[in-house]
Amino acid sequence: MYPGNTSDPQTFQPVVERLRLRFGAQEVVLVGDRGMIKQLGKAALGAAGFRYVTALTDPQIRRLLAAKVLDPELFDEERSRSNTRGAG
Repeated sequence: MYPGNTSDPQTFQPVVERLRLRFGAQEVVLVGDRGMIKQLGKAALGAAGFRYVTALTDPQIRRLLAAKVLDPELFDEERSRSNTRGAG
């Protein structure tokens, strides 16, 4: 455990290494937010042979749109809504 004021990038790399060593993990996909999986985290995952899923940043999205890699017509114009209340 880490103190509550420790940033994700500081804790991410040691956790990746512990996963690899402790469990002998070879095929792992980690899911994290943009704050967690940054450049050092991506490097640690790559070195361990792990993969990751994270969100794109606004500048990354704009570059992909400009390069016509993403098609804006595939996205909804309105934000989706979710119901956070229980079903009971």
